Amino acid sequence: MKTILIIESNLEIRENLTELLELNGFATLSTDSVVEAIILLNQCWVGMILGNFKPNCEETKRLINFLQSRDNLSRISVVSMSSTPLKGEKQEVLNIGMDEYLVKPFSENELIVSIKKALIYRAWKELKRCLRNNKNSYQAFHQSVPLFSLN
Repeated sequence: MKTILIIESNLEIRENLTELLELNGFATLSTDSVVEAIILLNQCWVGMILGNFKPNCEETKRLINFLQSRDNLSRISVVSMSSTPLKGEKQEVLNIGMDEYLVKPFSENELIVSIKKALIYRAWKELKRCLRNNKNSYQAFHQSVPLFSLN
């Protein structure tokens, strides 16, 4: 099942995202904090995290460090949303390890396209990693990437 973990402090936005994603065939988990998200990540498998992340925020750094420190979680796609984008913020967010950046408000189509782009980008990064490690077989790549159906 295609599971996306939503981290959003605003309950109304969190509920709207949950509904939109579920209507588009994704399973969801949701929380309002990074601390609870880390607990969920230790208990459940997810293929993507969607959240309101700021590049210089301690909570964002904690989440990214947690994901990067665990091999089984380092391949999870992360999409950042922002309602108050600052100049250069998109590049900063991508530089710290996120795969996509969305500015609120966004349409349902923009959300789904961003999710698909992030998944494709993460798969591409993983393919490069497999090839660098001489694991160029389809099986090694397929086992290391939590592929979603992109229909």
